[in-house]
Amino acid sequence: MAAALGKSMALGQPDVALFSFYLALARWRLGDKEQARRWYDQARQWMDKNRPDDERLRRLRAEAAELFGIRGN
Repeated sequence: MAAALGKSMALGQPDVALFSFYLALARWRLGDKEQARRWYDQARQWMDKNRPDDERLRRLRAEAAELFGIRGN
């Protein structure tokens, strides 16, 4: 799954935050916590700038933050 999501990102899929949050979750579950955090941070920054009120992204962000132990996501 992580490889497919990464390929989609490389091909220029338009929903950067959505794919980045999913990649963060996938990488975390694969044990790559450093890469997971990078994807999470990228998604968070993009979301804050472009779509801060998107409810779907807010739920994914909250799920990832909880899993990663991030407070005040």
